[in-house]
Amino acid sequence: MVSLPQCSTADVIIKTAVEHMSTHDCNFLHGDYELLYPDGREVINLPGTSIRFSLNAYREMRAVEFRRIVLYLHLRQSGA
Repeated sequence: MVSLPQCSTADVIIKTAVEHMSTHDCNFLHGDYELLYPDGREVINLPGTSIRFSLNAYREMRAVEFRRIVLYLHLRQSGA
């Protein structure tokens, strides 16, 4: 789990998560990572829109307060 500013974009989240995992997990694999929603879709835009993802925009779109959201860091497969 990492704490991030509410204005964080997907790229910032990936960078921060990779740095965090690299520091805390000696078995962490370095490579090209993507951020996924719980349903497995890549986090680029807000779901169902063409608006770029940010924590603020995601919170506003969901119209609920939250202290934690779950997104997954996924190592891209070579050749993908």
